[in-house]
Amino acid sequence: MTWLVWNVRGINKKYKQKELNTCIRENHIKLVGLVETKVKMNKVDAISQRIVSGWSLIHNYASALNGRIWIMWDERVFEVNLLAQGAQYVHCKVLSKDKKIDCCMTVVYGYNTTEQRKALWNDIRSLVSSQPWLVWGDFNALLHNQDRLYGAPVTRAEIKDFADCVQDLFLNELLWKGEFYSWSNKQLGSDRIYSRLDRAIGNDEWMMQYGQLVVEYKPPHISYHSPMLLDMKLKPSNTQTPFRFFNLNLSIKYTDNLALEEKDLLIQLEKWTNIEESINQQKSRAMWIRLGDSNNKYFTAMIKERRHRKQIIELTTVAGAKIMEPDEIRKEIITFYQSLMGTAMTNITAVSAP
Repeated sequence: MTWLVWNVRGINKKYKQKELNTCIRENHIKLVGLVETKVKMNKVDAISQRIVSGWSLIHNYASALNGRIWIMWDERVFEVNLLAQGAQYVHCKVLSKDKKIDCCMTVVYGYNTTEQRKALWNDIRSLVSSQPWLVWGDFNALLHNQDRLYGAPVTRAEIKDFADCVQDLFLNELLWKGEFYSWSNKQLGSDRIYSRLDRAIGNDEWMMQYGQLVVEYKPPHISYHSPMLLDMKLKPSNTQTPFRFFNLNLSIKYTDNLALEEKDLLIQLEKWTNIEESINQQKSRAMWIRLGDSNNKYFTAMIKERRHRKQIIELTTVAGAKIMEPDEIRKEIITFYQSLMGTAMTNITAVSAP
């Protein structure tokens, strides 16, 4: 049971609709937040049904031209109720049918300028919830100095408003894995810029109840932004003393040749998707379906959040297999370091002194 939030940079093209449908099916996604959809109101039903048939949908067309944000979900799994919406956010209550998930969720798509985003920070402050609360999406804003690679240096003015909002509301970034820089302009050579614009943050109640959940940043594929996948499967942690690990330096190996190859592949993908659809239409002769003590609570949440952050949640073995179970991870680490140190000597050969 996975959730997805993704800045798709337009979803009108059929090859994007198809790839999004594939992503949803292959990752068993049951709730989706899409931002920068660029879909006109009169095409919402048709396009949303092409992406996933039979799902429910809420949006913010009442506050933004071309509905900048969609939230779609499988009604068999979740009940979602719209609580508030604005030009830069959609805020809702999410309850799973099995009652295991009960929280508030805000999907965000921030405006491009610092001045325009001031309204977003005020809106987020007004939405503050005493329930577990997840706020995620494309904030279009940086939170730390290291959040941009290349281009102009990050200034204090760029991060101040976002940082103040996060600090004032005691919000914390969720555990994550995958791509660090969630956006790239995909330009060539020295014109290429990377930024971390897409984030998932939660309040202390979220960290207390769902702090072990991990956001995965996947490669951008059909967009300039990485999709964020959140596996909502709740697992009790049996590891009392977690393994500790070090943050590694980031390494970017994205060459101009790869950028050109990626661009060509996306063009080919769109072309063959259109051809495939044409063939399917001819075969079927039918169109697609149109389609209290807040400080104690905060510090307790912080301790729990840090404990989760200092765990190894996934490991790739020497053989290339991915393992996630704590016992398997422990055995793999022990085996690895034993192979480095060698085996113990049972006998020590005596050396005669001259």
